[in-house]
Amino acid sequence: MQNIQISLLKKNQQTNIHIESLFSIYSTLRPRRSLPEMRGWACSPDLLKYLMDTVLNKKPRTIVEAGCGVSTIILGYTLKLIGGGELFSFEHKKEYADKIRENISEHDLDNFITIIDGPLIEYNISEQSWLWYDINSLETTSSIDMLFIDGPPQSIQELSRYPALNILGPRLSENSIIILDDGNRNDEREIIKKWQKEYSHLSALYLKFEKGAFVLFNKNNTI
Repeated sequence: MQNIQISLLKKNQQTNIHIESLFSIYSTLRPRRSLPEMRGWACSPDLLKYLMDTVLNKKPRTIVEAGCGVSTIILGYTLKLIGGGELFSFEHKKEYADKIRENISEHDLDNFITIIDGPLIEYNISEQSWLWYDINSLETTSSIDMLFIDGPPQSIQELSRYPALNILGPRLSENSIIILDDGNRNDEREIIKKWQKEYSHLSALYLKFEKGAFVLFNKNNTI
């Protein structure tokens, strides 16, 4: 009985956090229409608020996102609020990319967001074959100030999101911030361990959100 009560208490606390996060997002960004769904496979409201706050505080000029969705709309609105910046979001499913493009236009965010059709192609990393987004269509000469990794799906391969830093690492700015969603999953925890071994200049911080997340940053910087 006590375990059930504790479980219900934790669930109620999490619900309150999500409600507070949603109020904060809507009151800060004031979207022109309802935002896409934030449950199921989508990013949870607590993480979305963190993304919003990070952009408000850090004011990144160039953001790259692996896997588009409601987070794309949130990031676009936040860039609009701070008065500039650009978001490039990769998506390997064209039908979903087109749907997000429609949402972007409905929210009048076309000037801030570019959805990139990025089919999954083969990369060779440490003598192993990996599938990740084709980045040849990433048309920006600016360094990446913020990288949000929410794809590709776990079902694609083991440690599906691991290639991100190897492929985009050379294009990150010195003060870049990297956010990895789904930090409660074993795959993502293993990815963080591998990255910390391979990129000794990065520190990792676990964020206690509903689905968990990790933020990585240069050890010489603060977040």
